[in-house]
Amino acid sequence: MSIPIYKKVQNYILEKIENNEYGEGEQIPTEQELSQLFNASRMTINRAITELSRQNILKRIQGSGTFVMPKKASSQPLTVVDIVGEIENRGNRHRAEIIAQKLLPASGLVAKKLEVPIESTLYFCHIIHFENDLPLAVEKRYIPHHLVPNFFEQDFLKISPSGFLLKNYDLTEMEHSIEATLADETLSRYLQVELGSACLDIKRRTWSSIGLISYAEFIYPAARYRLHSRMRVDEYMRLGIPMDSI
Repeated sequence: MSIPIYKKVQNYILEKIENNEYGEGEQIPTEQELSQLFNASRMTINRAITELSRQNILKRIQGSGTFVMPKKASSQPLTVVDIVGEIENRGNRHRAEIIAQKLLPASGLVAKKLEVPIESTLYFCHIIHFENDLPLAVEKRYIPHHLVPNFFEQDFLKISPSGFLLKNYDLTEMEHSIEATLADETLSRYLQVELGSACLDIKRRTWSSIGLISYAEFIYPAARYRLHSRMRVDEYMRLGIPMDSI
């Protein structure tokens, strides 16, 4: 499925920002210049810029032009956060689209990640999270049925899986792995980015007082998202992070 022209314009601007070709506070090309570059109507260009302005990525100043705002959505990589609260704290609107939600038997890899027997019953959900109307993340999550029997009773259009777990379970420990990846055809369609665009792939295991409760994968378009962390050195030591990695 081809990407609409206004999305291509957005991706072009986001890549320029990511590569620091359009720095924070700098003016981007005019709508007329972008219209000529993409051979598109001013209405199409206006739609692209309007959406990025709603995302607080760009800022229009009457009579002056359109300028780059401070870059990217950001979250702490060493904490469990609710993506809904993360988005709303930035003054934006979250919505979700559910791709899949079902019971399935644990495969070898997922069973190993959750430390459950192969063929154990798991809840699986596959969700796209939007910030305003722009896709921010694709989530895949696996939950052991015997630990969270009411997981699918929740409406994940209203509450995120992370939000549900944070609210209802005593979460005690989590483990992250972060990798770079490239958008395949499916991710390109879900995240509305060009095929082969850089993405961040974050895999997370979460423990509660009743055991290893969740294994999740989040994939973010790198041009729209960054990870940021600041903590005391003694906190690094408490988390078991080697001092030679600091």
